[in-house]
Amino acid sequence: MTRAVFSEKQLREVMALFWANHFHAAYKDSSRIHLQMFDDRAFYQENAFGQFRDLLVYSARSPLMAQFLDNDESSAGSLNENYARELLELHTLGARADYTEQDISEVARIFTGWHYAEIEQANSAAIPRFEFRYRPLRHDNGDKMLSFHPGVIIGRDGNEGYQEGRQLLAYLAAHPATSSFVCGKIVQLLVADVPPQHFVDVCSITWMVTDGDIRSVLEAILKDPSYITTVEYQRNKGKTPFEYSASVARFLALSPEASQVRDLAMILPGGSDGLELFPAAGT
Repeated sequence: MTRAVFSEKQLREVMALFWANHFHAAYKDSSRIHLQMFDDRAFYQENAFGQFRDLLVYSARSPLMAQFLDNDESSAGSLNENYARELLELHTLGARADYTEQDISEVARIFTGWHYAEIEQANSAAIPRFEFRYRPLRHDNGDKMLSFHPGVIIGRDGNEGYQEGRQLLAYLAAHPATSSFVCGKIVQLLVADVPPQHFVDVCSITWMVTDGDIRSVLEAILKDPSYITTVEYQRNKGKTPFEYSASVARFLALSPEASQVRDLAMILPGGSDGLELFPAAGT
């Protein structure tokens, strides 16, 4: 919230929040992994205008994502399909894309072994930190059959099994359905709540030409002549509760003190609706 109020790079803040929501992951009450959300948000902040495939790979490797969607419980012969389903439905192809329940099972097999581990630290009282860890003994090394391109992901043994997931993520990032789905969300964010097809097409074409370069995609949308000249696209979007809270904080000229801004967000009507505010470090 503090960055949203005081940052001079507002479009970066908007897109960082967009990616944090697109690749949403939260911690479970009993988990010690909650501070990973700060690392994840920092990555989305730094790479807000980067390549979509890098954002996708990062989210897939995130320890927070693994525990949130139970991929840390998935192994050969004992699949958990939560991450596979979210990957296809919410992160890439979209709910309306032409994939099957069998595809979800096959994708879950591909990501068996994608796990995490706590980083050993000299100070036992230090804040726990985690990192991605591939566990080959948990991986299903058989071939995976998909109804969409590339059709078959050849199974691999040992540490090479990790490359199955990387191969699939590369295909998904470049898939036309992914560009259409994510572009629809970006246009909805920047242009209108009902995304005009013209802007979705502009976004999708730029996406495919630039291999998912977000900076180029945003530039194509924001510099499109109809975006600049059409009155109905100017100041036509209502504010989310989070955006409303940030606006009030600016109007009140609050100081850049995290507790002040956070407290304001919590007391405003709907100030944290639909948004899990980051806890203060150490709490």
